[in-house]
Amino acid sequence: MHFKLNDIKKVTLPAVQGEKNDITLDGASYELFKKEYNSFFRETHKEFVFFIDRSGSMSGTEGFMEKYFVNMMNKYKKLDEEILITVILFDFNDSVLYYRRPINEINDLLYIAGGGTKLYDTIIPNINKILDDHFKDNVFSYKTLVTILIDGEDTESKEYTRNDLNNLIQSTKKLGWEYILLSQCELDNNIGIDKVGIFKDKNRLNDCFESIDKAIDSFMKNDSVCDNWNESLSEKRLLLTKKGDKYE
Repeated sequence: MHFKLNDIKKVTLPAVQGEKNDITLDGASYELFKKEYNSFFRETHKEFVFFIDRSGSMSGTEGFMEKYFVNMMNKYKKLDEEILITVILFDFNDSVLYYRRPINEINDLLYIAGGGTKLYDTIIPNINKILDDHFKDNVFSYKTLVTILIDGEDTESKEYTRNDLNNLIQSTKKLGWEYILLSQCELDNNIGIDKVGIFKDKNRLNDCFESIDKAIDSFMKNDSVCDNWNESLSEKRLLLTKKGDKYE
């Protein structure tokens, strides 16, 4: 799957621009974006981007968060695949732990919970930075899966809104990106993401990572997330079988 620059321009600019000009690419890459040339973006590695909430309400999960994440990374290190990993934690501020690093370099997760929830102001600039680097390198990775793990609503963003984030998500989805959202609450309109897993409390963190792992596994095999990726987060229901007039 290849993209011409003009094709990306048609798909991306109207959706990303939104109400604020700075939602688009920055000056340097925007000039590249406008140049008329016939080069193709070449296919490349798979990329996995993680936005992980570390607000105060996530306290108590630190040890489990690192254990589950590192175990999952170790599983995919065994594959003979070029995989790039970006991990960004956010509360009042965002912290980029890894930025487009080879998966073999991912050995820990320095996770300490505390603070508010700055969702929109974290995701938008960082996704645009990744897009920016794709354009600069003349490499467009359409095999990108973004995971957002959050236990509440945005409380701290000042620059961007839910609508801004929705616009950016929709534009990158048109370029082949996929998104999964794991949330403890129903985010209004799911910020433009249709693959959502709801966990009732942070004791379900193991189920969250089981769901993320299933999503990544299907993405690795099929370049898409399977429909039942989040079944670990579904409520367990007793299946009744009718025998005569009774259910057992």
